[in-house]
Amino acid sequence: MLAWIALLFLVVAEAIGLKWWTSTQFRPLFFNDWAAFLYSALLIIDIIISSFISTMYAPGGTPGLDLMLVLSIGLCIIVGLATLFFRWVIRFDMTDISKKDNRR
Repeated sequence: MLAWIALLFLVVAEAIGLKWWTSTQFRPLFFNDWAAFLYSALLIIDIIISSFISTMYAPGGTPGLDLMLVLSIGLCIIVGLATLFFRWVIRFDMTDISKKDNRR
Protein backbone atom coordinates (compact mmCIF):
# COMPACT_ATOMS: atom_id res chain seq x y z
CA MET A 1 0.00 0.00 0.00
CA LEU A 2 2.86 2.37 0.78
CA ALA A 3 4.34 1.78 -2.67
CA TRP A 4 1.08 2.75 -4.39
CA ILE A 5 0.85 5.92 -2.29
CA ALA A 6 4.46 6.73 -3.20
CA LEU A 7 3.65 6.20 -6.90
CA LEU A 8 0.65 8.51 -6.64
CA PHE A 9 2.76 11.12 -4.84
CA LEU A 10 5.52 10.92 -7.48
CA VAL A 11 3.08 11.32 -10.38
CA VAL A 12 1.33 14.29 -8.72
CA ALA A 13 4.69 15.90 -7.85
CA GLU A 14 5.83 15.58 -11.47
CA ALA A 15 2.58 17.08 -12.74
CA ILE A 16 3.00 20.05 -10.39
CA GLY A 17 6.67 20.36 -11.35
CA LEU A 18 5.88 20.34 -15.08
CA LYS A 19 3.16 22.95 -14.59
CA TRP A 20 5.61 25.15 -12.69
CA TRP A 21 8.30 24.59 -15.34
CA THR A 22 6.02 25.57 -18.21
CA SER A 23 4.79 28.68 -16.43
CA THR A 24 8.28 29.98 -15.58
CA GLN A 25 10.23 29.10 -18.73
CA PHE A 26 9.93 30.94 -22.01
CA ARG A 27 10.78 27.90 -24.11
CA PRO A 28 9.70 24.73 -22.31
CA LEU A 29 12.01 21.74 -22.49
CA PHE A 30 9.32 19.10 -22.25
CA PHE A 31 7.24 20.33 -25.19
CA ASN A 32 9.19 19.16 -28.18
CA ASP A 33 8.81 16.21 -30.52
CA TRP A 34 10.21 13.81 -27.90
CA ALA A 35 7.83 14.95 -25.13
CA ALA A 36 5.63 11.83 -25.14
CA PHE A 37 8.68 9.61 -24.91
CA LEU A 38 10.09 11.67 -22.04
CA TYR A 39 6.79 11.47 -20.16
CA SER A 40 6.62 7.70 -20.57
CA ALA A 41 10.24 7.40 -19.40
CA LEU A 42 9.38 9.48 -16.32
CA LEU A 43 6.49 7.12 -15.63
CA ILE A 44 8.88 4.15 -15.79
CA ILE A 45 11.20 5.85 -13.31
CA ASP A 46 8.25 6.46 -10.95
CA ILE A 47 7.17 2.83 -11.16
CA ILE A 48 10.74 1.60 -10.55
CA ILE A 49 11.01 3.78 -7.43
CA SER A 50 7.68 2.53 -6.09
CA SER A 51 8.68 -1.06 -6.93
CA PHE A 52 11.84 -0.63 -4.85
CA ILE A 53 9.70 0.70 -2.00
CA SER A 54 7.39 -2.30 -2.23
CA THR A 55 10.27 -4.81 -2.19
CA MET A 56 11.74 -3.13 0.89
CA TYR A 57 8.56 -3.68 2.90
CA ALA A 58 7.17 -6.89 1.42
CA PRO A 59 9.31 -9.80 0.23
CA GLY A 60 8.83 -10.18 -3.50
CA GLY A 61 7.01 -6.86 -3.89
CA THR A 62 3.54 -6.56 -5.33
CA PRO A 63 2.56 -8.29 -8.55
CA GLY A 64 0.53 -5.25 -9.63
CA LEU A 65 3.60 -3.04 -9.71
CA ASP A 66 5.56 -5.71 -11.58
CA LEU A 67 2.84 -5.90 -14.21
CA MET A 68 2.66 -2.13 -14.37
CA LEU A 69 6.42 -1.96 -14.89
CA VAL A 70 6.29 -4.43 -17.79
CA LEU A 71 3.37 -2.58 -19.40
CA SER A 72 5.03 0.82 -19.00
CA ILE A 73 8.28 -0.46 -20.55
CA GLY A 74 6.23 -1.74 -23.49
CA LEU A 75 4.46 1.61 -23.71
CA CYS A 76 7.77 3.46 -23.69
CA ILE A 77 9.14 1.28 -26.50
CA ILE A 78 6.00 1.78 -28.60
CA VAL A 79 6.01 5.56 -28.02
CA GLY A 80 9.72 5.78 -28.88
CA LEU A 81 9.25 3.83 -32.11
CA ALA A 82 6.18 5.88 -33.03
CA THR A 83 8.11 9.10 -32.42
CA LEU A 84 10.92 7.90 -34.68
CA PHE A 85 8.37 6.90 -37.34
CA PHE A 86 6.56 10.25 -37.25
CA ARG A 87 9.86 12.13 -37.43
CA TRP A 88 10.80 10.02 -40.46
CA VAL A 89 7.46 10.70 -42.15
CA ILE A 90 7.67 14.44 -41.52
CA ARG A 91 11.24 14.63 -42.74
CA PHE A 92 10.53 12.91 -46.07
CA ASP A 93 6.94 13.89 -46.82
CA MET A 94 6.81 17.57 -45.94
CA THR A 95 8.18 19.91 -48.55
CA ASP A 96 9.53 23.39 -48.01
CA ILE A 97 7.51 26.38 -49.09
CA SER A 98 9.27 28.20 -51.88
CA LYS A 99 10.25 31.84 -51.54
CA LYS A 100 7.88 33.04 -54.26
CA ASP A 101 4.91 31.65 -52.28
CA ASN A 102 5.89 33.81 -49.27
CA ARG A 103 5.77 37.18 -51.11
CA ARG A 104 2.22 38.17 -50.20
